[in-house]
Amino acid sequence: MKIFGILLAGALAFSQAKSEDVCKNAIAKCGPNSGKPTNTCGAAPSSYIVVLDGGELGANSKSVLATHIKWLNQQIKISQATNPSFVSSNLNGENINRVTREYSIGSFIGYNSMVDLDMLSQICQRDDVKYVEVDSKVSIIN
Repeated sequence: MKIFGILLAGALAFSQAKSEDVCKNAIAKCGPNSGKPTNTCGAAPSSYIVVLDGGELGANSKSVLATHIKWLNQQIKISQATNPSFVSSNLNGENINRVTREYSIGSFIGYNSMVDLDMLSQICQRDDVKYVEVDSKVSIIN
């Protein structure tokens, strides 16, 4: 179990270094000064892991996560109502911009979501976001 924790911490540290590129890219393409081209910002969403800052030792983790998810759901509703290029259905008939799983493990808090670049740029600009990374499978075995 200790080895798994070390490997997970190493994978998260490596991916955190790359996560700056994810946010920089999203903000550059769809942030406040980008002009938000609909063919880019409203394009099909991708899956991301958003890690939040829960304070020292995760003392505020549940309230930080709940507040952030509430904000995100409000932003998704606004996007649905105001963005004509918003993709509102997938194979299941659900909103494509959505939270798929929430995590609160000790001081590690965050969530997995499917969002487009416009929504991702908004997420990246929040003070309660530590980092964002592309969700992908990680293998520790060759």
